[in-house]
Order: sequence, then C-alpha cells, then structure tokens
Amino acid sequence: MVNIQLVVGLSKLNQQFFTTMTAFSKNLIKFRNEKGLTQKELAEKLGIKNQSVSKWEKGEALPKGERLMKLCEILGVTPNQLSYEQNGSGDGVIDLGEKVVLDKAVWEAKEKELEYLRAIYDLNKQKEERDKKIESLKNIETPVDKP
Repeated sequence: MVNIQLVVGLSKLNQQFFTTMTAFSKNLIKFRNEKGLTQKELAEKLGIKNQSVSKWEKGEALPKGERLMKLCEILGVTPNQLSYEQNGSGDGVIDLGEKVVLDKAVWEAKEKELEYLRAIYDLNKQKEERDKKIESLKNIETPVDKP
C-alpha cells in the first residue's frame, strides 16, 4: 500500500515545483525578449545548446546552480525575479503569495528533495505492481501431469 502522507507530500511539492516552473518559463521569455535575444543567442552566451533554453521556456526543465546565476547575470535580473510571478505593477516587487524567497542552496536542496520523494513514490508503485503480480501468480492453477 502506498503511504498516503508520502503521496500528499509529493503532490504538494509537485504543485509548488510546477507553479515555479510556469512562472520561471513566462519570466524567462519576457526577460529574454526585453534584452532582444533569441533562444540561440542566449544559449551561445551561456555556452549551451539552444534546445536547453527551449526546454526552460516550455517548462520542461530548469537551469541549476552556476548556469542559473549566469542566466540571471545575462538578463540583468535576480533568481527570484526569474522564478516567481511578478505583480504587474512594474515596480520590481515580486508577488510571493505563500512562496518563500529561495537562495541557490535552498533551491538546489528542494530539487534534491523532490527527486528523492519521486524516487520513493516510484519504488512504492513498483512494489505494489510486484505484489499484485505475485498475488495473481499464486492464483494460477498449474496443470498436473496425469500418470
């Protein structure tokens, strides 16, 4: 049986993670366009392939560590401006709502925590599937050779 607390915790972390990814993607597109850069030009400045920038803008991945800091430097923004929804007032105030402002170390720790919880969830699902298969095999009648 899957641990309900684990599923709830994973669900909350996934929701926070994907909310952050969506805001990040929108902000990256906005700030890149404000600088007049194409995905290819930004990728060249970062020393990466433009497919990576495309994945960030689609919300399929996030830059980590030094790459995130270099991206912020190129765009002239902070990691928080890039990561969280802006309030639209143009005054640079970040609408954090219930979110916590994260520094690089906390960001990386949260990513590792999410990876860990996903791995536990996957292992629990595999165990459930294995247990079901074992149970179904117990119920199979095996033909017996008649003398």
